[in-house]
Amino acid sequence: TVSMQPTISPSVSRQPLQSPSKLPSQQPSRTPSHYPTVSMQPTTLYEVQQRVALVALYGATNGDEWESSTNWLSDAPMCEWYGLDCNNDDDMIAIYLGWNSLHGSIPSELGLLTN
Repeated sequence: TVSMQPTISPSVSRQPLQSPSKLPSQQPSRTPSHYPTVSMQPTTLYEVQQRVALVALYGATNGDEWESSTNWLSDAPMCEWYGLDCNNDDDMIAIYLGWNSLHGSIPSELGLLTN
């Protein structure tokens, strides 16, 4: 899970929030095991939100079948992901993915992007 609470250094954790004895019985996950993930550690809450939104966009629009998905879901800075435009401060300011064979629905997570 990704912690969305403001912290000094957001992190990804697979540790349960409760002791194992108090957790409900383990049931099969309804999330596909091939759901995309990002391994790079974001440094701000907004960067976490940006990555969550972009991973959701990739997953919802069949990113594996895009014409170009260079650096998507990689450890490369987001400004190096195909179709993303950044300003001089490395803030993502635009997404250009027209004519890139996106198929699917635009995910609600894109609402996390404010720039």
